[in-house]
Amino acid sequence: MRLRELRPHLLDLLRGPGWRQGLSGVLAMPAKALSGALFSLILHEDELVRFRAAEAFGVVLADLAGRDMEGARVVMRGMLWRMNEESGGIGWGVPEAMACAMAESPALAREYHAILLSYIHKHHGVCHGIFVDNPTLRRGVLWGIARLAEARPGLAVKAVPDLLEVLDPGQALEGREGTPESPECHDAFSRGLACLALARLAAAGTALPGRAMTSVAAWRGDAAELTVYQDDGLRRTTAGELAAEALARMEETMGEKASAPRF
Repeated sequence: MRLRELRPHLLDLLRGPGWRQGLSGVLAMPAKALSGALFSLILHEDELVRFRAAEAFGVVLADLAGRDMEGARVVMRGMLWRMNEESGGIGWGVPEAMACAMAESPALAREYHAILLSYIHKHHGVCHGIFVDNPTLRRGVLWGIARLAEARPGLAVKAVPDLLEVLDPGQALEGREGTPESPECHDAFSRGLACLALARLAAAGTALPGRAMTSVAAWRGDAAELTVYQDDGLRRTTAGELAAEALARMEETMGEKASAPRF
């Protein structure tokens, strides 16, 4: 396949249900060309294509890491540069693509997970140096953390204090739009994604602090609608529904631990 044919081929592939199986047929192509074509599709107008492109990017980069770890690092450093204000860009799609790469590659996850988590990190209420102050871009970070929680809960658990900060009513964006504090505040979409991450951590049996249940339960009535990429499809739901699901997972985990035999 010629390189100029690669992007249209990948686009057709990602629009179909068997895209993961079809992706194996192009992994022999140069990783630079593949990652470049997929990154352009991460910015596609079709939301499903965007997320599948991020997942495919993760597969390609993990494959590269298995053969040429330094080459994979070069690609990851390029992604990190896109998140830097000095790059002149905004970084749309970068957190999602990074997270998918880490979900597929334990080696990349070990090296780069702390950077992904730092994009929402606050220390004693003060934003970390690379805290993402664009609320829309921060949703991508939160989705990425939820993806990492699904594949590598032992690493994603480090984000729990910051996920609970997202759920703090005092940090809610509602009513603060346009104020100096608004870049650091979180909307319903972000709260829903934080709940998704906590649900996945709980499903993995991760021990969460007691206040996590209270923080999640406070948002069960949030009727704000949002669309999340989940199980290879787009799901229309509400922040409250995601909160209820997270609470249920936490209760299940607590019940399983309480009923476990002790020797």
